[in-house]
Amino acid sequence: MDFKNILWFVFMSFFAMRIHCQVVQYELGRLTNGQNIIQSEISEVIKDSKNYHWIMTPDMVQKYDGIETKYYKLGYIKSRLYDIEEANGGQIFVLKWEKIFHYVNDDIGFKVQIQTSTVTGRFLRLSTDLDGKLLILCEKGIFRYNEFNQSLSLVHPCHQFSNFSTFEKFEHFIYWHNTKSKKTYRLDLKSQALDSISVPASRHIFVVNKDQVWHSKGGNITISADITSKSLKPLNVKQFDQKFLSEGLFVSGICKLDSRYLLVALAFKGYHLYDTHDDSFKKVSLLYQNKKVSIQNSENKSISCGAYGQSYLHSYEGLYVLLDPKKSFKHFAFNNDDQPESVESSNTIRGFSEDSYGNIWVATTNGFGVWNVKKRTAKMYFPKPGATNYLNYFSVRSIQVLDNKRILVCQSEKDIWIFNPKLETFKPPNFQNTNIKKSFLESFKNRIGKISGNLFLITCSDSVYFFDSKTETIYLHHDKRYPNLGANSIYLDMSKRIWFLSPKGLIATDQNLAELFKVKVEENGNKLSHFSMIEVTKDTFWAVGDNIIEITITKDQKPCVVNIFDDIKNAVFYNLHKDRLGNIWTTTASGIYLLNRDKMSFELYNKSNNIHNQKYNYGHAFESSDGLVYFPGFNGVTYFDPSKFITTKEKLIVHFTSFKINGKSTMLNKSYDLSYDQNDIEISFKAPVINSNQGVKYKYRMKGLDPEWKLSNGVNTIRFSTLRAGTYVFSASASADGHIWYDTGTTITINISPAFYTTWWFYTLIFAGFIALSYYFVKRYINNLKRKSKIKQQLTDLEIKALRSQMNPHFIFNALNSIQFFVFNKDVDTANLYISKFSKLLRLVLNSSESPWIPLGEEIEIIQLYLDIEALRFGDELTYKIEVDDALDDIDDMLIPSMIIQPFIENSIKHGLSSKEGAKTIRIIMTKVNDESFICSISDNGIGRNLSNQIKDQQQKLEFHKSMGMKLIEDRLNIISGQKTLNNIQIMDMFDAKGHASGTRVDILFPIKLNI
Repeated sequence: MDFKNILWFVFMSFFAMRIHCQVVQYELGRLTNGQNIIQSEISEVIKDSKNYHWIMTPDMVQKYDGIETKYYKLGYIKSRLYDIEEANGGQIFVLKWEKIFHYVNDDIGFKVQIQTSTVTGRFLRLSTDLDGKLLILCEKGIFRYNEFNQSLSLVHPCHQFSNFSTFEKFEHFIYWHNTKSKKTYRLDLKSQALDSISVPASRHIFVVNKDQVWHSKGGNITISADITSKSLKPLNVKQFDQKFLSEGLFVSGICKLDSRYLLVALAFKGYHLYDTHDDSFKKVSLLYQNKKVSIQNSENKSISCGAYGQSYLHSYEGLYVLLDPKKSFKHFAFNNDDQPESVESSNTIRGFSEDSYGNIWVATTNGFGVWNVKKRTAKMYFPKPGATNYLNYFSVRSIQVLDNKRILVCQSEKDIWIFNPKLETFKPPNFQNTNIKKSFLESFKNRIGKISGNLFLITCSDSVYFFDSKTETIYLHHDKRYPNLGANSIYLDMSKRIWFLSPKGLIATDQNLAELFKVKVEENGNKLSHFSMIEVTKDTFWAVGDNIIEITITKDQKPCVVNIFDDIKNAVFYNLHKDRLGNIWTTTASGIYLLNRDKMSFELYNKSNNIHNQKYNYGHAFESSDGLVYFPGFNGVTYFDPSKFITTKEKLIVHFTSFKINGKSTMLNKSYDLSYDQNDIEISFKAPVINSNQGVKYKYRMKGLDPEWKLSNGVNTIRFSTLRAGTYVFSASASADGHIWYDTGTTITINISPAFYTTWWFYTLIFAGFIALSYYFVKRYINNLKRKSKIKQQLTDLEIKALRSQMNPHFIFNALNSIQFFVFNKDVDTANLYISKFSKLLRLVLNSSESPWIPLGEEIEIIQLYLDIEALRFGDELTYKIEVDDALDDIDDMLIPSMIIQPFIENSIKHGLSSKEGAKTIRIIMTKVNDESFICSISDNGIGRNLSNQIKDQQQKLEFHKSMGMKLIEDRLNIISGQKTLNNIQIMDMFDAKGHASGTRVDILFPIKLNI
């Protein structure tokens, strides 16, 4: 042995005695990675049931959905925020000493929900009961909040005024510490039983289990209190050295990882894993994207535990989330902080095997090791160069667990060993003969593959050897098959065919190594220097080299080879694995791909998903008995639980964030009853996925409007501006890949009432109204016809009476007497003139009686003839004058009611002038009022109405000396004007300067009708 090997032997012998990886590694995700989260003074972080993160500082609450952050400033220096809690299935409450806020929606933000009173005193902390209702720790007791009637009910009273530092919940118990009584209380929410333990003043309490509560107090001291046994004791710190403990041990936060382990934050001393079974601490190494991070804890709370198992580490370096090993990609390596760079090669992983305890045995380029999955610790066995009874070569190519007492370790050179893990001893296997031993040991051992039972295959550079684990013997088959095969891997399919994978291609054989067929892939431009394959279906296989190829075995046992997933560009493929759930995984230098055969789609997971390895070792992946998948890498092992990981990665929680009616935000409800004019609806929804929802796709459907789902084209706010009356059900869905969609699980029902004018009762009312109006208008039409017929008849009667009045017997008798007088006196000329005028007057009167309207010029002519006849009768005593306003310029086209003026003139002569002695005068003046009417004034210089009434016989007396003819005229004018009381005729007495009656004047208002 040369000097170099001696030094190496001494060096490796030293480290072979060490147990490595006592530092437990945990992966972190980061919430403050460029997402505008304000990191300073973070006091609490929770993740709610909708996947939102709520981050509380003394004066602000931040809501983070994976893409953007919303800020709600609720506190200030003298009135800070103290607690935040999710209750009642998604309701977020924030506490200040004097009030509690409730989150409404993104538009409204928070509003004050509860205020302090003399009954409660100040608010101190928040929690929830067994039904998820909000519990409030107050100065005067614990109160439960009922959101339906917005009332507080007392759960447990406090016996004295005090301040409380902590309010914690564990299972069905509530714990709090009274700083004045110096007691820690435990309340059973089921039985309402209360017990306590006296503890010195403490800043924080941390519930470890039902009975054990840690108290961190001043002086950097943390003690453990057992409430049931009423005992106090210090924490078990025997594993820490005095230097570590010199400044005390102050727990600033804990989080329960599982039923056994707690993650504990020690102020200014980092994070540790606490084992509740043996009260021991282990140092925790925190990794973020393959790099160690150091989070310095202060005495302030530095861990927040979410209601759904999340642990948040908040410090000045950022806001991190502790990833669950079962729900994310995890990593382990065979070195720790104390291990020098010279043994880094122990992290180049080549193969795996599992014992019945669930421990994973790993072959590396620098020995082999065992990974304790439960404790997350590893132990490494390094070689001793030159040894004859111990691992003596650095490179271990393969490893195989035979049973719990025997591990077959296959070195790349020198020897092959059977290792006893309990005794940690090595021994060589048996060989069929010395020639086989020599040939085997000189060959390059590559892979071990189990065929069945006790039988294994070991590939070497020149052939394939068998190993019988029962006899621990290596031998060749009855003849030496496939010389110079150089197989890199062995694969046994479900049909018990044995596949040898080599750079020359693939050879499929039966159990006796009889060749069935060969697969040449070089023709497809694929290099197979390293190879891995899986069985997709019974006769369909996938393999990786430079590309992913699919091999289909036809009925005549001929393989058909094609390249698939050409969309994965510039990738170097290392491993393929099909897990027990049927998911297919492949490793590349870019990360790990999840392949979907049915849709020929893929999803990449890389450093952002805490994948450490950038390069993987060639060969097969490994799946343990508990379903964990392990990929070999050049920097340790990447492992994960596919069932947990797939669910976490793909499942999206879609929920509604706001609901607006006519542009105004309102409370979120499951249903809305709206009026017909509240038909402008805007609905927002979201599926938060931290660091992954940039690619989230949405679709929606409004039942009652949309028969099918509609893609939202990246928009998560949908507006319906003119919804008609009816019932609608809105639902939304989200997808990370566009193939698997997740609904909200809840819907929003919208009932829009129809407008009153579109309802059946309104149509019935309209129809009834139409019938009533039709009846009314028909009846009115009939009545109008009757009325018009009656009016027409009345007019006819009045016109006949007027005609009679105008040509009354007294006038005719007087006229005939006058003619007779002129004849007797042989005044033939006057008689002829009288007869001529009288006959013309009769003709005009009879002509005018044929129509209710007569031209004004014709009416004037009738008046002149009538007055001429009367003047002949009275002689020179009677004179008259007719004056027409120049504005009445076209009297022949102006129509007035016929037979109106003459009766008034007759009445004036008969009652006013006939009894007067001397000159008798009648004056007629026609004056235009407007385009629609004019006034005809008839005045005389008679004896007046008073003297005339005295002269007339009492039986014939008429008020205001109105004759029957005047009454008929007034009725006609009222009927023509359409009004019953229109003042169309005015009669006035005239007096002289001495007040004696000097005549009468009649003003008649005439309507004008143009003869067009």
